[in-house]
Amino acid sequence: MGLLLVVALLYTTAVLLGMGAVTRLATLCASLLGLLLVSVFLGGGAGKFMVSNSWAAGANVLWNFFPLALGKHSDMTAYYWSYWMVWCTATPFFIATISRGRTLRQVILGGYSWGLAGTGMAFGILGNYGLYHFGEANLKADHLALAQATLARFPLSDLLTLILGLTMIGMYATVFESLTLVVARYSYRHLAEGCLPSKQVQVFWAITLMILPLALLFMQQSVYSLQSLAMLMALPIGGVILLIMLSFFKDARAYLREEQDDERKDYH
Repeated sequence: MGLLLVVALLYTTAVLLGMGAVTRLATLCASLLGLLLVSVFLGGGAGKFMVSNSWAAGANVLWNFFPLALGKHSDMTAYYWSYWMVWCTATPFFIATISRGRTLRQVILGGYSWGLAGTGMAFGILGNYGLYHFGEANLKADHLALAQATLARFPLSDLLTLILGLTMIGMYATVFESLTLVVARYSYRHLAEGCLPSKQVQVFWAITLMILPLALLFMQQSVYSLQSLAMLMALPIGGVILLIMLSFFKDARAYLREEQDDERKDYH
């Protein structure tokens, strides 16, 4: 509860201070993640294994993309599809908010390149560090005990644990602050372009969004309950995603028509 309250205080403060504070928190979080990855890669003694295994895993995904994506080899695939479908209702709106002034090409290429690079490096370094020391046979062991044992193998384990803890707090804070801004915007029937929701609305949603993880903590629910919830919500959210896609193409056509009309007026 103490950690969750620290996260809540951090992201609520950042939201109230405005987009500048949100940007600084995100930059700090990315810097901590980079420090963590560099420390493990250079100081973990498994750099060669990380690189070779990452290349092998990447080639395996590319070669077997459709069997893996359709769940032929893993019962976790349905959960991951559902998980990202649930995120799709909030994440695109936050990305659009912070991408004002950029082209669609820049947003798409930037999201894919930086998103894939960050995720790939995190899995390639941290995941392979655990595999190097414990192997695949221990992957189904208790996750917390395995994580603690993996950290203990690092030469400066206490320092690494501190960096990891700060990185996770920063990541959770940036996730919740983006959700707070998006949901606060949803609360208005009409919100003028360039305007932010009121401080009261932002604080309300900042507190409300923290209730769910606190409730799950008190209920002592397992990860399987979260998986079931994600898969349950994915079906109706799939319809919402289709509506978002159709709305995008509708708005894009309207924007192109306005641009063409303006060009004709300038020509005449």
